[in-house]
Amino acid sequence: MSLNYTPSKKLQDTCDLKWEAKSLKYLGITLPKDLSTLSQVNYGPLISEMKADMHRWNLIPFLSLNSRINTIKMNILPRLLYLFRILPVEVDDNQFREWDKWISHFIWQGKKPRIRYNTLQLGKEGGGMVLPCLTNYFFASQITSLLYWCNREYKARWKEIEFVLVDSFPLQASIADIGLMAQLEKFKNSWINLTLKVWQKVVNSCGINNMLKLFRWCAYDTEFLPNRGDNRFELWIKKGLTTYLSFTHKRVLQSSQFLQGKHGLEHNDFFRYLQVRHYVNQSCRYTDLSTVELEFFKILNSACSSIPSKSVSRLYNALSHAKNVNTLYIKEKWEKEVGLVLSEEA
Repeated sequence: MSLNYTPSKKLQDTCDLKWEAKSLKYLGITLPKDLSTLSQVNYGPLISEMKADMHRWNLIPFLSLNSRINTIKMNILPRLLYLFRILPVEVDDNQFREWDKWISHFIWQGKKPRIRYNTLQLGKEGGGMVLPCLTNYFFASQITSLLYWCNREYKARWKEIEFVLVDSFPLQASIADIGLMAQLEKFKNSWINLTLKVWQKVVNSCGINNMLKLFRWCAYDTEFLPNRGDNRFELWIKKGLTTYLSFTHKRVLQSSQFLQGKHGLEHNDFFRYLQVRHYVNQSCRYTDLSTVELEFFKILNSACSSIPSKSVSRLYNALSHAKNVNTLYIKEKWEKEVGLVLSEEA
């Protein structure tokens, strides 16, 4: 009440409450009266604590490289990850670069790094030491809510609030459709728009635009012209035909007869089925997915059928694969130095 209500003088005198409070703390998160300071009041103190901690730990001379990386994984990452998951506020690239700079300084004790930072972030099987990539953890945390949008069985108050804001199409239909994303901007909901903004960065950087077309909703696809002025496609939603993927089995488009038997399509829907089939065959590449596309396909597809589990970890791993970082540059340096051609197995 103190954050969203201005009481009368009589009520202030009657009720012994701290009406002048400018913020309150809930589950470790500071909620300010002025939401524009949400990032500052939460990240600000944590950044100061982390910087002081790393400076203090850096004075310990006997910590090995592996111990220092484990310190980041077990102490620094969980504190940041909690805010990444809870706060719907953007963290800019400059902040991530600053954090990476502090971590690198701590890992190498202020000396010149002997191994590339992104090499350390690789898995052990790839020659790295699993140093966390904070940018990818932030992206994974912010887009996890998209998976809960896709799952009909998942119920939460935050989801109900976000869904009721949009009445012209299902919110999850915007995940694969830039046109629908643009329409959401008019609602001026900074939290939904931030989630979709981060998601669009992921889509562009990972190159999964074509794969996502399978997850467009037939009735609302902004590039599927037959659905304009024909609300019959919207009636198909109640029959279970939502995304183009719902028309397929093992990514193979099913016949009209099969869909009639399984979803109850009527005979007068046959021409519409032909329209959908033509569009899918022309626009949706549903075979020969790349490794990265297949990773995201599995995550989104599983979220539609079951409540997501370990979402952040799965998304983080998919983002890490998309970076396509490897240690071949080391092999090339060895080849140049010793004058030999080394096999990757060697």
